[in-house]
Amino acid sequence: MNVQLATNWKMGSFEETGGTVLADLPAIVSYQESLRKQLEPPKVIVEGLIHKGTKASFVGGSKSYKTWCLLHLAACVASGRPWLGRCVEPGRVLFVNFELAEVFVNQRVAEILKASEIPEPEELHFLHLRGHACGGEKILPKISALTKERGFDLMVIDPTYKLLGGRDENAAGEISELLNQFEKICVETGAAVVFGAHFSKGNQAARDVLDRVSGSGVFARDPDTILTLTPHEAPGSFVLESTLRNFAPADPFVVKWEPPIMKLAEDLDPKRLRSRRGSQLTKPTMEEYLALFPPGGLSATELVDALASKGWAKKFEKPLREAAINSGKLVVETGAHNRKTIKRTRPDITQPSV
Repeated sequence: MNVQLATNWKMGSFEETGGTVLADLPAIVSYQESLRKQLEPPKVIVEGLIHKGTKASFVGGSKSYKTWCLLHLAACVASGRPWLGRCVEPGRVLFVNFELAEVFVNQRVAEILKASEIPEPEELHFLHLRGHACGGEKILPKISALTKERGFDLMVIDPTYKLLGGRDENAAGEISELLNQFEKICVETGAAVVFGAHFSKGNQAARDVLDRVSGSGVFARDPDTILTLTPHEAPGSFVLESTLRNFAPADPFVVKWEPPIMKLAEDLDPKRLRSRRGSQLTKPTMEEYLALFPPGGLSATELVDALASKGWAKKFEKPLREAAINSGKLVVETGAHNRKTIKRTRPDITQPSV
């Protein structure tokens, strides 16, 4: 580090790497000082699932009614009514809508309120941004500034893909930047931020719950609460599983789509995920495994998708990959943004031999 950069760092104005100015960082405190603050746990928005000031993702596949569920959540919190059998602390809610025309949002909310026997909640608010979607780094700071003094307890942002801009959904660094913007809203406004995300393609039953979300693994590590909706074997039913950082573990349960809302289906076994027959036990041969790879190769996420599309369990992939690399049949290449691609060493062979 040269003298000028060192001076800038010491003065608290080091910005050459685009990092946070040191003068803006909070002070270091001892454990005893922290105890003297007598910090109170944040308000619980949804019993056992969501605290105020934290991030939560709501993840599901195509046709899993994610937006309907998020609108129902917003209406329940705004009115203090239970959501999917969970007690709710009433609060002020903002639904940030990037996808639907305002008239269709109004229609959906009216149907939800009627089905739930909820009177029109005064604390339910909307920010309609269809046509304004762009990279999250551009619009999320504006949303934070607009809402900072409005006292919202919960903000729902739907859908997340509208905020990707030019980001690569599979690039960990780029998705971390987006989720950091969500976190900044939590810190600046004090609200819980719930955002919608989607499953990758293919059958999800054979996957670990955190491997079902599409894109970078950051989506499965960053939120404080992750709620996933996976199809149950009963038609129109889904298993809701929760991955929780600040609450005790919660058992999965089944909900059934009874338009326009999900309702508890306590008679259904949450272990009965919809899956291909034997998919959790199916292991590909080495030939079948190598045949998954197109000439351009696959990222790790794309490889998991390819396995799921065939009904093959993820647990068999790692030993097959290691064996193929050790025998010279596969190679791992590192490209832009440190993105790794797994390729066949002989891409000209469409059906590689073992």
